[in-house]
Formats: sequence, C-alpha cells, structure tokens
Amino acid sequence: MKIKASIQQALLIEFQTINNYANYQYNQNGQQIGISSYTTSQMISISSTDVNKIKEISLAISSLVEQGVNFLVNSPEYYYTKLGDIKIEIQAEAAKDAMIRGKRIAEASGRKLGALRRARMGVIQITPENSNMVSDQGINDVSSVRKEITAVVNADFTIH
Repeated sequence: MKIKASIQQALLIEFQTINNYANYQYNQNGQQIGISSYTTSQMISISSTDVNKIKEISLAISSLVEQGVNFLVNSPEYYYTKLGDIKIEIQAEAAKDAMIRGKRIAEASGRKLGALRRARMGVIQITPENSNMVSDQGINDVSSVRKEITAVVNADFTIH
C-alpha cells in the first residue's frame, strides 16, 4: 500500500492517547437504557523536514477511507524553523531600508538625513508568499510552504 511507504519515510510519527466514548441507547421516552456501542479515537501527528513528503502523505492517506477506516485529516501545517538563524540579518535589512526611506523623505523636503537617534525593532511577519496580511502582533503563517518574512523597524533620525 502506498501510504505505508510514505509514512515510513516521515521523520517523526507521534501517537496520542487513545480515547473511548460510550454511545448510549435511549428508549422512546428519552431515558438512557444502556450502551449501544463505543467510539474510539486517536490523534496521530506526522512531522518531517521534507514538506513535499508531508503534502504527499496528507493526500495519500485518504485512500484509507476506501479500506473502511473512518478518520479526519487536518490540513498540513508548515512551520519555518530557522528564524533564529536569519533574524538579525532580516532586522539589519529592515534598518537599512528605514535609513534609505528616511534619506529620500529628507531629500524630498530639501533636507539631509542626520544621525540615527533611536531604533526599535518591531514584529516579524511570516506570511504566505505574495500576501498583504499584516498585524501589529506579528503573523506566523502555517498554511503555506512558500513564505515571506518581513521585519519592521521604527527609526528616528535627525534632519539637517
């Protein structure tokens, strides 16, 4: 079966605790008269650094329905896990952009940009590619594989 091969190649498979729920039987008066059956459920999480494999698994796993297995599949979530490695570089680029914008604003008003007085790093936005989403609390998109990362810097310069 194709799904077994896909799952075996995944990096991490986690099984949650099994949950059992009784399904009660009721009489015509609405009184509980016993248990008619049980519903059993278990959450399984599959993680991998191979995002294409996760997508393949999420699509292929639906073939289990044809074999009589009843289940729900949540949409895959894609996390960017290397933000710490590039955060300083992204913020430096945002600060450079703030200086360029400040310089252009000063020149447009016949002035010159002076020294940086204060800079404050704002939130980082991780959004789907080509998105226009913004939030003052930051965004961490998990719905898409391809992402854009934007840093915000508030900079105060002197103007001469």
